[in-house]
This record gives sequence, structure tokens and C-alpha cells, in this order.
Amino acid sequence: MLSPEQFAEIIALIQTTQDDGIKSEVRRAPRIPHPCHLSIALGTPSEPGATFVVDMIDISHRGISFLHAGELAVGTSFVVRLEASNANSVVIECRIVHFKTLTPPTVQFGAEFTNVIDRHEIALPEPRAEDLMTIRSHLVD
Repeated sequence: MLSPEQFAEIIALIQTTQDDGIKSEVRRAPRIPHPCHLSIALGTPSEPGATFVVDMIDISHRGISFLHAGELAVGTSFVVRLEASNANSVVIECRIVHFKTLTPPTVQFGAEFTNVIDRHEIALPEPRAEDLMTIRSHLVD
């Protein structure tokens, strides 16, 4: 889980939402909608695995929600780098805690943050144009 300071820093980097005045969030950690493309690397920094481009839906100080057109089991570990246009970034180890199938093959995953990692320990690829087109073709409107 991120510290309050780390979460505040990330939100300051990606803040793009507007307050609509509706306070319907009842979760332990309010979610901030932030659709964007992310590269994730399955496994851990010491045992890296396959990399994928996913579409993040939202973020909280406890974790992220994203869409992916593939199968990931509950408990699967992965690493994600969250970065801003000014080159500030944080690399976080995560774990899948739940998922639901939307329109096959698109699945919405919820993952919790488990560990903040030195960003130089792992290199995640930049999203490729062909990956982004594949993701867009699987998204639900």
C-alpha cells in the first residue's frame, strides 16, 4: 500500500478529474478516475515475466483498476510504472485481488499495491502503437 505522501504525489502528477459535487464513493479508499495506457510486467523485479499494455480505469492509494484482454488469476503479481509527462515516476509491485469479465475477451481487474520499488530495478517497455490498437478494439464503450 502507498503511504499518504506517495499517493498525494501520484495524484498531483495525474490529477485530471473534475468534482461533480456527487459524493457517492463508499470504499475504504476513494478512487480517482484516470483512463490511460500502462505497461505492466508480470512477476516481480527479481523474477520478471511477460509484459502487457493495459488500460487503467482508476487509481486509489490502495491500488488500481484496469482492463486487459487476457487471463490473470487472483494472486498474480505484476509491476507497473506510473509516470507523469515531467518524467517523475514511481514503480509499484501489485497483486490481482479480483476480476470480472465484461464483453469477452475484455476483463476488468482490481489490483492492490504491495510494494514501492526503486524505479531503476526494472525496465518496463513503452506502449507500442499496435498494442494500443489491440486494446482499443476490445474495450467496452
